[in-house]
Amino acid sequence: MWYQQYSVKYWSYKILMDGWLRKAEKLREAGEWDELLTCCLQWTEVQPEEAKGWHNLGMAYVNLHRSEEA
Repeated sequence: MWYQQYSVKYWSYKILMDGWLRKAEKLREAGEWDELLTCCLQWTEVQPEEAKGWHNLGMAYVNLHRSEEA
């Protein structure tokens, strides 16, 4: 059925996004800006449509005093 196929894609995406988000939150809270930058560069490559990845990437750039790249 079409809805089963949609459901699998949705939950696969959701699980993937939740993993990236959790990792980014931990790095941000710890002030690990270099690691957050690396994490979010990978995240935005895998899920370019996910705004939270781009937001965290911008935060990493700003905290690394690289705001021109944010």
